[in-house]
Amino acid sequence: MNLLGIILLFCLSLMPTILLAQILRIPPVHRFAQRNRLTRILAVALIGLLCLGIYFLMLNWGTAAIYYAVGEFYFDTIFGLVPGITRANLEQFHWATVNEIALRQLALAGSGPACFGGNATACKLADAATKLSSPTDSWSFLLQMALVATLINVGLSWKTSSTPPAAPDPV
Repeated sequence: MNLLGIILLFCLSLMPTILLAQILRIPPVHRFAQRNRLTRILAVALIGLLCLGIYFLMLNWGTAAIYYAVGEFYFDTIFGLVPGITRANLEQFHWATVNEIALRQLALAGSGPACFGGNATACKLADAATKLSSPTDSWSFLLQMALVATLINVGLSWKTSSTPPAAPDPV
């Protein structure tokens, strides 16, 4: 993927951030945010926290899907070595395995059960997919990426809350 593709992908992934910042354009929310400086700061902080949570979960699940896709691409060296796993299992347990990897990324290392979903085949596939890299290693990187989006959201929300909403056109 070239640099332009990476920039385009990053910009498209910021769409939820931009949409969340527009919440402050809704007239009742805008009037509430304009009461005083404290309510404006609280409204922007609340939307920023909402953005952080949504973007972090979105990145977490996307990373889990990438782990699984890499494992699927290199089936013979990753999933093919797991006893009892066939290519049919890859399609049958695709989403269960991606969700298992995503849940493991959210759990701190050493906490929680080894298998969150309770499906033994999906857990074996998740174990094999995460042999390349531990899902807990990507935790800080995902949080940093989510913080970038959150800072952009806070900046947009602050700007949006300081400008009055456009008046409707008289017809």
